[in-house]
Amino acid sequence: MRRLFVQVVGSSLFVVAFAASGCGTTPATGGGFPQFCNEATPCPAGLTCLSNLCLVVADTVDGGQVSDTATTNDAAVPTDGPAAPDVVEDLGPQTDAGTGTDAGADDGKDTVQDTGLDTVVDATKDAGPDTGPDIAQVVAPDLGPDLGSDASTAVTAMTVAMLQQSDSSQTCAMPTGVAELGKVLLQSVVVTAVPVTTSGGAGKKLQTFYVRPANGPISPSWAGVTIVVQAASISLKPGDVLDITGEYQEFYCLTELFVSTNTDVVVVGKQGPPEPYEVNWTALSPENLEALEGVLVTIPPGKVVDTAVLGSDNKPHGEAMVQANDGTSLAIAFGQGSAYVAPDQKTTLVKNQSYSSVTGHLTYSFGKYLLRLRSDADWVP
Repeated sequence: MRRLFVQVVGSSLFVVAFAASGCGTTPATGGGFPQFCNEATPCPAGLTCLSNLCLVVADTVDGGQVSDTATTNDAAVPTDGPAAPDVVEDLGPQTDAGTGTDAGADDGKDTVQDTGLDTVVDATKDAGPDTGPDIAQVVAPDLGPDLGSDASTAVTAMTVAMLQQSDSSQTCAMPTGVAELGKVLLQSVVVTAVPVTTSGGAGKKLQTFYVRPANGPISPSWAGVTIVVQAASISLKPGDVLDITGEYQEFYCLTELFVSTNTDVVVVGKQGPPEPYEVNWTALSPENLEALEGVLVTIPPGKVVDTAVLGSDNKPHGEAMVQANDGTSLAIAFGQGSAYVAPDQKTTLVKNQSYSSVTGHLTYSFGKYLLRLRSDADWVP
């Protein structure tokens, strides 16, 4: 016949099964009535005294939970709740119920679970560490933010001189079209004239202006470049110092930076309006003009030799031709609404008329270099 002995421990019941015969004194014998104990009456070897009962050393009672004090798994007791984690280290590896396998002692956490940043670089576009924590070891590209530079969106910091002296600029990458040559960041460049609104086709408006290095290079060579912004308007003044991000283009052999939105034009400072460079006629000879593309210059005195230079469409567009005494010539272009341009787009200048100076930005348009005046004040009779 078997009996049950019930002992209350805290708020839980502890149940010990025993046999009707004998009084067990060691874990090996089991069975019988449990032996009572206290400080004066200790338990025999192999038993421990808990709540005045001598119990087998394999199980201890802790708030209704039974925890191992040995290296084996928890002992199952019918009235206990779930077994708690081992209270001593396992002697060997143990498989977790989580997503991986521990390489050593079981501490309740998977050893493969990441707790910080990725320790590998994504196999695709990232050039730096990923910001999102992994749930497990990374075996595929993350979907977190890309902190690196994709090849298609890489931005190269360049100077005005680097743009103008590049191989693409010197050789004209696409004489009959537009060559897109990558994203470029120009830093600390200064506006040399207010933007002019032009049409970009399909009803779009463009803002065109010119910049040069804000540190003011001594030589005018390679010191200017054209900026074209795809926007209806942009508020800039001569002397505004900018950082500009845009697409480097050779637009029918004109070196320019095409900016898709005016938010990519950032004013970072202000200084006095830049003064034009004074150049001589030698600098305006055909072989030297490329170095002055985009530069604000003042040319020396000369005379008018053609009052209505025709464009590639065989029509006048407010342009005239001036010439030095040595025969060097250069086309000049007045702006829209100029008092020097008649309704038929011919200039009101007179052939062989002399002048004192002309100021403007040297540019390249429809197969020729010409000097675009900022306003009528740039023409000094």
